[in-house]
Amino acid sequence: YLMNDTLSPNSSFMEEANNSYQTTQIIQTSSLGTKINLIAYCYILPAICAFGIIGNIMNLITLASKRLKAVSYMYLKALAIADLLCMLFVLFFVSCEILTQLGYSFNKKFSYGFYQAHLMLPLINWALATGVYIVVALSIERFMSIVFPLKFRTWNSPTRAIKVIIMAYIFPAIIYIPYAVGRYSVGSKTTEDGQVVYMPIDSDISQTFEWQIYKWTREGFLRFVPIIALSILNGKIMFAFKRRQKMFNRLTKKQGQNANKDENLLYLLGGIVVMFFICNIPAAVNLVFINETVKKRVDYQLFRAVANILEITNHASQFYIFCTCSSNYRVTFLRKFPCFKGYRKNREKLRTYLRRTPTNKSLLSCKDSVSAIMVSDRNAILKHNNRKDFEGDKIDFSTTNSGNIAPIELVNFNEMISKHDDRKNLFKNNGMIVTSESTSKGNVQIDNSKKPNTQIEKNVTCRLAILDDCVLSDDSSQYSLNSNKDSFKKNNNENVWKDIKFKKDIANVHLHSGQIKDFLQFLDNFKINYKVKIKDIGEVISEEEKELAKRKIFKKGDHPSLMMTNQFHNLTEIENYIDSLSKHYETVKIINIGTSFEKRPIRGVIITKNNGKLKKKVLINGCIHAREWLSCSTMIYIMNELTNNSKKYDEFLSKTEVHIIPVVNTDGYVYTWNYDRLWRKTRSGPYNGCYGVDPNRNFDFKWKVSGYSTNPCDEIYAGEKPFSESESKAIGDYLKNAYLDGYPFSVYFDIHTYSENFIYPYGYDHVYPSNVKEMKEISKRATEIIYSIHQQNFNYGSISDIIYPASGSSIDYATSIANVKYAFAMELRPNEYNSNGFIIPSSQIIDGASEAWEGEYQENYVIGVPKVVCEDNDVSLDIITSKPFIGNIFVKGHAKDEACRQSYSSNGTSLYSLPLGECGMQRLRSANPKGISFSVTIIVSFHPSGFITKNDKAYKIRCFYMEPDEIVTNSIEVSDLTTAQIQDEMTMPACEYSVRKNSIDGPLLTYGNVGDVAYHVWECNGPSNIGILIKKCYVADGNGEDHSIIDVNGCTTDKFLLSEVTYDDNLMKAYATSAIFKYADSNQLYFTCQIRLCQKQMGLCVGVTPPKCSTTKIFSNKQKKQIEQDIYDNLTTTITPTEATQNENKLLTSSDGMLILKSGKNKREAGNSNDSKSLMEIDVASPELLILDKGEGVNFTNLNNYCIPETLLPLIPITLIVIIFISSILTFMISNIVTKKNICYGVCP
Repeated sequence: YLMNDTLSPNSSFMEEANNSYQTTQIIQTSSLGTKINLIAYCYILPAICAFGIIGNIMNLITLASKRLKAVSYMYLKALAIADLLCMLFVLFFVSCEILTQLGYSFNKKFSYGFYQAHLMLPLINWALATGVYIVVALSIERFMSIVFPLKFRTWNSPTRAIKVIIMAYIFPAIIYIPYAVGRYSVGSKTTEDGQVVYMPIDSDISQTFEWQIYKWTREGFLRFVPIIALSILNGKIMFAFKRRQKMFNRLTKKQGQNANKDENLLYLLGGIVVMFFICNIPAAVNLVFINETVKKRVDYQLFRAVANILEITNHASQFYIFCTCSSNYRVTFLRKFPCFKGYRKNREKLRTYLRRTPTNKSLLSCKDSVSAIMVSDRNAILKHNNRKDFEGDKIDFSTTNSGNIAPIELVNFNEMISKHDDRKNLFKNNGMIVTSESTSKGNVQIDNSKKPNTQIEKNVTCRLAILDDCVLSDDSSQYSLNSNKDSFKKNNNENVWKDIKFKKDIANVHLHSGQIKDFLQFLDNFKINYKVKIKDIGEVISEEEKELAKRKIFKKGDHPSLMMTNQFHNLTEIENYIDSLSKHYETVKIINIGTSFEKRPIRGVIITKNNGKLKKKVLINGCIHAREWLSCSTMIYIMNELTNNSKKYDEFLSKTEVHIIPVVNTDGYVYTWNYDRLWRKTRSGPYNGCYGVDPNRNFDFKWKVSGYSTNPCDEIYAGEKPFSESESKAIGDYLKNAYLDGYPFSVYFDIHTYSENFIYPYGYDHVYPSNVKEMKEISKRATEIIYSIHQQNFNYGSISDIIYPASGSSIDYATSIANVKYAFAMELRPNEYNSNGFIIPSSQIIDGASEAWEGEYQENYVIGVPKVVCEDNDVSLDIITSKPFIGNIFVKGHAKDEACRQSYSSNGTSLYSLPLGECGMQRLRSANPKGISFSVTIIVSFHPSGFITKNDKAYKIRCFYMEPDEIVTNSIEVSDLTTAQIQDEMTMPACEYSVRKNSIDGPLLTYGNVGDVAYHVWECNGPSNIGILIKKCYVADGNGEDHSIIDVNGCTTDKFLLSEVTYDDNLMKAYATSAIFKYADSNQLYFTCQIRLCQKQMGLCVGVTPPKCSTTKIFSNKQKKQIEQDIYDNLTTTITPTEATQNENKLLTSSDGMLILKSGKNKREAGNSNDSKSLMEIDVASPELLILDKGEGVNFTNLNNYCIPETLLPLIPITLIVIIFISSILTFMISNIVTKKNICYGVCP
């Protein structure tokens, strides 16, 4: 590491500086070696440190993004912290050295000499070594992901990562403690002018044989072992990844697609490791092969300077490596900083340019007023018959704020499917359909004989750079229409795959070869950044067709089990599969919702359990856009999941009808298989020479309001009228008719690709449905579930918020016209940054479909925070669930008691009521404020049989009832005697019940084994004039069974379970011992008691406590419980309940379904009392205990072992290191004093 053990006298930069303190100007030394060190450490190294500090700060800011949630990024965050510390330590060192050369006398202070001798190099090398170990940990994490993918999900947990990171910080610190203490000591020297300077000198220990053993051991652990480990791990990673890549038929490197998350992180790790080897090998060579005889030579000084600079550069450049190797990281970084984001107005400009959303704002900065741009609601679209509307509107490039326009990605489409001569390709030209046989790439004959008249007056500005025959004029300050320029001929309009979003900043545009030149010219003029994402999409389609040729075709009559859900299938195969499902499964019924333009049936299935019950209805459809094949494959996956795994969904299907339409746009889907793989629309028409309508702009709600086109050749052409397309009308009528029949669909999903979004209404504008809070809650949970499957980061929000305004959509119509409560659309994988867009490899079908299904299905859960209502006679808990609630709500510890448990089978809203004082409800009287508090823990279990599962919730609810002040008025005649007023106020104590081990003052007992000794301790803290009596104690098993252990008089009822209670002298503390026991069929114990208070003054505690219990008294185990004191004596008929406090606790599941509560949750504290004589009672409860059989180990996991925020965890090793350093150095100094070594810490004689 940096200058590691190379600070020998007369050779190192720091030592030369120390030897020149008489002049304090090392710059005066004329040796070449000194000049090399001066340049390296005083000029180059500070610049690298500043470079690294900036980078690592940006690194930490970027890694804090929610987009980077994977465990791998936790390691990268820890690496950034270590690198930042290293840069700060090095910068402090070189800054002090530079200031020393400028005449500042740091060396006159003992503290600086101490820093140089004991802290400087150990801190730097500790930070370097920590970074190395984190890189090793990251390599192990990637190794498990690539080599053992089936074990990776359970092995790779955030808790494990935190532990590994802490060890990566602590282990190098421990290794460097001897170096910090023993390598150097602080020496002093008196200069000629009588001043004392302090400097590090070699210690005696560093010259011993034992030190050499330590040195090589240290370097072995911190340098050579990591190098060997990284070499082996990354070699295996690359080999395994290539093998897996080939096995899953991933896209070739030539296609440049890295859609897989493992591959992104693999490249990131590769960049880190390569830099590690490049920058650390010179330092290793320096350590192994350089001996003392060469350290005075100039060539060695140069070599050592280069080695040290390289090593620091490695840790300073991590941020820049991340940006270079990971596009996901790069995009996240750009989103973090506003200076890299386009302003909203510029995104709208580019969106307008891309012909998506008509807007009332100017396309670019125009000389004319904004009103000139508002003459048409189609200002983003130019048609031949309305272009004169824009006459005279010019674009002023000189005033365009091009620096804030968002970057755009391009797709170069060089003759789609040009390599297949047996296919007939259709190309559109200026609104005409032209048919040609493709014989070679780029050789297409176009018939212009029917070209419409496009003669336009001069200087009419085009809103688009590429539109029909618009070309760049000679005047570069504007675009103009010129029908005489026939140099520009194209086969198709530019096709926007993904548009600029309000919260995104990248668009994907698909071009034909004839469009490229002019389109790029437009981008260059506006200084819009772009990159070629797919050089030749024809090759990508060709590779897909090779894959399709190998698929297993599902034939008519095949059994459903023969359907390959991990392959794409054409319409015939899908219909064969539907027929087969209906034939072999009685839960499947075929439906036909309409007919396409080309007379193809639009078929689907209803999957449900035939039990004659009225059920909730769900509709899911796919392929409303023809080219989105993954959408259709997802429908196949869902049908297979609901039929092939019917037992898993038996309860779900008994309550739900699932309607699935695999292919809505049947004509377009067939067309993508036979002619044009990237066809989006229907096949109706022609309209002005072009075919098809976007069915998702054709629904009859807010039709043609925003995000549409009136140009029939556009991808988002909205049609001549609402529901002009039979496909969209079929879905719309199916939704609406269900509503008109009084049985509307509860849930609707419209599945699309691509860009990974979970979307809810509305699309026509930035408005939201009335239940938007529920929609957000469901969407948020869905994206979390999706992320937990394959770590794909889905965004969620309304269409207009996270994608772009789009009116006439299916989910807008379903929400407002068909009265569907929950209507969603999903944009499946891949994401929009690293992919081939709509052309996704079949190896990703299962992953993508499973994400969609899990996001749609979602196990039932509680929405929001339940409402607690405190009534006169009972307490109610009102919960709302995402699905009809099928399960049980019961009082914790009373699951078997029918009076304390309520079962539910159908309602989405469930109300649970519990009478006051029942089912073990705990009661506490309070004197100030005066009243009674009731508290109870309620369990919401989603399992019909009452098992505790991962989605269950526990709510601790409390209701406080205030008593009205009693006003007593009466009159009495009294004599004029002197009245002496006596007032005695008693303050109520705070009482606690705990179970401890080892002794009455030992640690709290949270779990134990049968037979171990436990101490039950009751203690009250308060006035000394109060005594306590422990009475009415019960033990509960958590399943509704109670057992008395102390009676109403305070005597033990079962001495096999609990000894007699022993009281201390002041009667404020009591304890009893027991051998730990458990119920036969339960591991759970829960103790409750009452503490009776009495005043010791005037002898009021005599005869009450301690109780007089007979040593021979034996009570039956079935002794009847004592009747609780009437809790209503002092309550009036009018009670005003206060707002109840709620404490939601997640349940920890185990094989016994136990609830493990933290200590202190059931602690009771009394209030103040003004009653000085009456006896009071306080309810107390122990923490809940987990009791195991003899020899049995505890088997549960605490998800937060550290009980502190994760962001503060890196401070733990730093604090420990500081403590270790200080204590070690003090120990070393004391030992030197004791052994009387001649080491001068002050002025030597």
